[in-house]
Amino acid sequence: MEACITPRIAISVIEDISRTNGTTVRARGIIKILRKQYKILIIERAASTDSRFLASSKINKNEILFIGPRGTKLWSLKLITTLVRNRFNCVYCVADMFGFVTYFLLSRLFKYKVIFEAHALAYKEIRQVSKVGAIFYLFLETFIGKNADAVIALSGVAFRFYNRLNGNVFFVPVFVDDQLFRSGIVKQRKKMKKVVGLVGPFDIVPNKYQLDFLYSNLDRFDERIRFKIIGKCDRRLSDGRIEYAGYVGSTELYLRILRQLDALMVPAKIATFGPKNKILEAMACGVPTFTTPEGIVGLDFARPNENIFVFENDDLVTKVNENLFNENSLEKIRANARETVKRSYSKRTLKAKILQVLKGTLRDA
Repeated sequence: MEACITPRIAISVIEDISRTNGTTVRARGIIKILRKQYKILIIERAASTDSRFLASSKINKNEILFIGPRGTKLWSLKLITTLVRNRFNCVYCVADMFGFVTYFLLSRLFKYKVIFEAHALAYKEIRQVSKVGAIFYLFLETFIGKNADAVIALSGVAFRFYNRLNGNVFFVPVFVDDQLFRSGIVKQRKKMKKVVGLVGPFDIVPNKYQLDFLYSNLDRFDERIRFKIIGKCDRRLSDGRIEYAGYVGSTELYLRILRQLDALMVPAKIATFGPKNKILEAMACGVPTFTTPEGIVGLDFARPNENIFVFENDDLVTKVNENLFNENSLEKIRANARETVKRSYSKRTLKAKILQVLKGTLRDA
């Protein structure tokens, strides 16, 4: 590869990046990092992308290749045409397991590298509901591990799995723009009433349970506690203690709402084996988080009851009631959470590691 030619990188996302979820938030972060040094083409599973999102994220529509319709089951097959018509030096799969198979098979013909970013371990997640499905995903993740030119693992559990299969596996935790989230932190004052947030969207299985938890336990929470539901939520209660913020498309507005919370609650029942962005964002803002042991799976630097409150599901309501009005307890969690993000999840530090992996992979091309 000639040094004067800027490498072209395809960023593959089996999602519509204008729709906010854990995968797309991560993909947007990767896009911002890579586009500063490389020519990029975003390949996403959608027929189009919201123009307001493109304007706010400063992404040019010409940088996106749409493979529709959104949710198409023929994603892997439709990618073939894209690869025949376009040339890349590398494809960066943002948790795109099914696309990886196509990219890998055609990389032998078109001579490009394939990097897989592992957000979690799907076979462990699926095993909680289906043993047959777990076997399929174990096979798929093993195939990816053995054939990727490099794997970037966002959690220790993912790193340990892929590291047994591949010599080019790198542990790079999910990052938070700690400068953005830390700026403008609202100094919490002792208040008679508190506001606890839940962050969705609530149309996916793990978050549906979290909404169910609130609704079924609402009468058990201290009457001084109010709740703010952030994100898409079609199932709403008419209750004066609950406020619905709806879908928040602006980062600035989301930050403003997040900073006003007295705490975040993540009553997880299903471990996702990958770090939750909403927990890290709350920690960066100094918003104490209450969760269950399942909620911190994949958060390698979470320390229960030091930088995050962690209690068993059956005890969560009682512990929220006990700790939410204990200012000394809250301040300890706030300070430790902010320091943890700064030390272990800072974008400034971790983006350099991602670029280093990409540079090394391209050098071997």
